[in-house]
Amino acid sequence: MADLISHIEQARHNEKCANYLLENAPEFRDWAITAAFYAAVHLVEACFTSQGDIGHTETALERRAKDEEKHRYRARKVKELAHGAYDSYRGLYEASSNVRYLTKPIEYYDEEAARKFVRKHLFNVRTELEKAFGLNLTIS
Repeated sequence: MADLISHIEQARHNEKCANYLLENAPEFRDWAITAAFYAAVHLVEACFTSQGDIGHTETALERRAKDEEKHRYRARKVKELAHGAYDSYRGLYEASSNVRYLTKPIEYYDEEAARKFVRKHLFNVRTELEKAFGLNLTIS
């Protein structure tokens, strides 16, 4: 299982990908939104990994409700432990689901909406997780 630093590095990688797509290939903004969501997932997992009583979602089987899907468990824990991050995290999750399953996702979210998901919502997730868990989730 990945550790705190590995999750932060992967989050940064995904965020760089999202920003690259927005700046250089805006027609792929659906993938930018998806990359931003998975950056948020790695930030959440970094926080979970840092807490012995939570642990990584993959290893938290005994902590998850019976048959609780991983994304639901993760979102529930974000809501419980970092409530300020929840709306942005949930928004990223929903948008990434929408763009993965729509037939014309770039018609669903314009460039401005995609930028908001990548820049505002991901920033909020990071900031609120840092406050809630007392961590620095930024790699220089």
